[in-house]
Amino acid sequence: MLNKESRFTESSLRHLISQFNQGDNNAFAELWKSISPNVYRLMKQGVDGDTADDLTSEVCIRLYDKGLKRYRPEKAASFITWLFSFSRNLKINLLKKRRPVTFGTLSSEEKSEIEERISPENKSPFQILVEMEEEEIRARAINTLPEVMAKLSPTEQYVLQASIYDEKTDKEISRALDGDDKNEAKYKMMRIRAVRKLERLFNKRGIYDFPVKI
Repeated sequence: MLNKESRFTESSLRHLISQFNQGDNNAFAELWKSISPNVYRLMKQGVDGDTADDLTSEVCIRLYDKGLKRYRPEKAASFITWLFSFSRNLKINLLKKRRPVTFGTLSSEEKSEIEERISPENKSPFQILVEMEEEEIRARAINTLPEVMAKLSPTEQYVLQASIYDEKTDKEISRALDGDDKNEAKYKMMRIRAVRKLERLFNKRGIYDFPVKI
């Protein structure tokens, strides 16, 4: 999902793509500036920082080369949905070349689970392993979330919960807490600082990917 504080909307993203496909390289620079943090967030799941950087750069190169020419707005629910699928498939294919996985390296329980999950969607063993790893990271983060949320102030907790779970805007949060939207910027900064604080708390517990988006 695109960061909420981004000034880019779905229509403006599509406009930049159209401009780039007509030869405007500045449009691509603007587009990449907007989407690169979200691409990196996806790329870093289950890999080290250097690998995440390499994968993110590869997504940029592929989008610039021919990827965006394959994007069809009329066939995709949104550009972000298409981008997620494009980036994730590229990640799986590139990691598969670096670290091939065979059934011989798995326990009987892992083989059984993969075989059950691979049949209906015709997924590769490696793709299933990536999904299992992502699910494990997500489960650990969710189990730890109440503990780290307790470290935030009551206002910070409300702001995060209203933003993430209720999908309220900073303006709506300001109205709920102060009766008007004059403090929209204040709650935006509070939300960002609270997420950074959560990130540090998660990192101290050995979790580097967690279910919080800003």
